[in-house]
Amino acid sequence: INSKQLYRTSTLVASFVGLKIPPNKAVVGSNAFAHEAGIHQHGVMQAKETYEIMNPADIGIPDNKLLIGKHSGKHAFEQVLADMGYTFTAAKTDALFEEFKGLADRKKFVSRRDIEALLPHVAKTNVPHKYALETYEITAYKNSAFSEITVRTEDGVITEKESGDGPVDASFKALNNIFGKEMKLRDFSIHSVTEGKDALGAATVKLEWENESFSGRGVSTDVLEAAILAYINAANKLIGGESDEN
Repeated sequence: INSKQLYRTSTLVASFVGLKIPPNKAVVGSNAFAHEAGIHQHGVMQAKETYEIMNPADIGIPDNKLLIGKHSGKHAFEQVLADMGYTFTAAKTDALFEEFKGLADRKKFVSRRDIEALLPHVAKTNVPHKYALETYEITAYKNSAFSEITVRTEDGVITEKESGDGPVDASFKALNNIFGKEMKLRDFSIHSVTEGKDALGAATVKLEWENESFSGRGVSTDVLEAAILAYINAANKLIGGESDEN
């Protein structure tokens, strides 16, 4: 067993299935190596083995220091990936670097956990990208919301506007109009990837169409954009015939 792969494998699986790792999860949970009680902190400072039966580095948990920002070049980014233990083809590295640059424009610094959240976007190259988000505009009131979404397709740009019980409901309705399919939303979840007001939000949706289910994932510093991206990701899988059963 290569124990240094435990944390990376766990976080990658969690991102694909759309389930956040519980903080109290043994070994890989965020509380596994966190100590708040004074007696625990004192014990760990005196001898780590008092409350830690293993070293975080031994299971692949990286430190979460702020690493790079929008002025960092590709070489520095590739070095960070290498330090994290990841190796990609040139095409995947380029795609991930583009995702990173988009994120760096919104955040002052990007951490390792931010980068890990972006990885599923380039993990599979066989998923078609017929639909890509161009712009979105959302207006919300107390009892209603309106969402106008523009999506670029292989045949041009399509814009749809819908109303709903809330911003997410209105956005998903507008996307169904764009796709020309009344896909059923079976599950929707969203959680923060990192801490702070500019934290990444990771959204996961599970859709059903003609007795097949499709899951999608999106990440953004804007949780509404993350939800829209997740829905589009699931739609692209539908076009490619990549159901959750495949």
